[in-house]
Amino acid sequence: MTENNLQIRLFQQIKSQLSAHQKLVSVIMDHLQLTRSQAYRRINGTVPVSLSELKILAKTFGISIDDLLHESADGQIKFSASLRINDTYLGFLQQLKQTISYVGALPGVEVQYATNEYPIFYTFMFPDLVKFKFYMWNRTFWKNSQPQKPFSLDVANPDELELAHQIQEEYLSIPTTEYWHIRMVDNTFSQISYALDSGFFKNPAEADQLLDQMLRGLLHTKSMAEQGHKRFLDDAETTQRSGFQLYLSDLPTNVHFLVAQPDHQQLFSTFDNPNFMHTRNKNICNYAANWFDNLQNKSVLISQSGDKARNQFFHRLITEMEGLHG
Repeated sequence: MTENNLQIRLFQQIKSQLSAHQKLVSVIMDHLQLTRSQAYRRINGTVPVSLSELKILAKTFGISIDDLLHESADGQIKFSASLRINDTYLGFLQQLKQTISYVGALPGVEVQYATNEYPIFYTFMFPDLVKFKFYMWNRTFWKNSQPQKPFSLDVANPDELELAHQIQEEYLSIPTTEYWHIRMVDNTFSQISYALDSGFFKNPAEADQLLDQMLRGLLHTKSMAEQGHKRFLDDAETTQRSGFQLYLSDLPTNVHFLVAQPDHQQLFSTFDNPNFMHTRNKNICNYAANWFDNLQNKSVLISQSGDKARNQFFHRLITEMEGLHG
């Protein structure tokens, strides 16, 4: 990576962590003790960031210098496994926010997204659902050594709620072509049922609350598919935040996120869900692009068109969820 690209990446990552009322130039001025013009020259790349300034910013915003130095290596495959190391919900949200903000800021970006689970970005309509998923990953698959308390929908951390909202807002602003597996909600339903049968809920009635939220999410995504665009739960149906193409597939798949621009591609692919591998390797990304082409050819478009298939798909999901609810 050239020095200028490193600097761009650095400030992109910092900006993704700022709240709506914070200005990047003001933050850089404060942390590096610079004038406004000095801060602007570093942000636009006309003046290089010094090593000491890089260390200050990296430490302040929790940015890995090693990742910055190696992020664009064509042959590199990066593995993000911080959840298994840190296992905090807030840390998970911070990492995901940084990634989705980066993707959303890319010029001319096109995203294809294949998933065998209900997309986590839509569960952010209901932060409790994401907290439950994270709890179950820790309790079952990861088997962390820390004592596991019963799950509870306690008063949410305001920082977590704000980050979840920001992630949802970022994702809804990115046009996507998505490929959903016909059994994609089975895993979440099974987790709720398993947790209920195993006594993991502090208050078993909260399982019904999660199912109610899941039902609202399904009805909302069904409406988005009918309209062909994304929107928040409280948006009017005429609101169009970004395009939304939805395909239904019965082919087995993992969770893959192919990010394409006119001059290059990059692939995010889950391993040890929700941890992910990331690469710009041209051979891998070209293979993934061809894989997505094949997946589309063998899938049914259910956004805007495909009314019968769409209605049947969502009716089955909702009926199964109501059966579990009962």
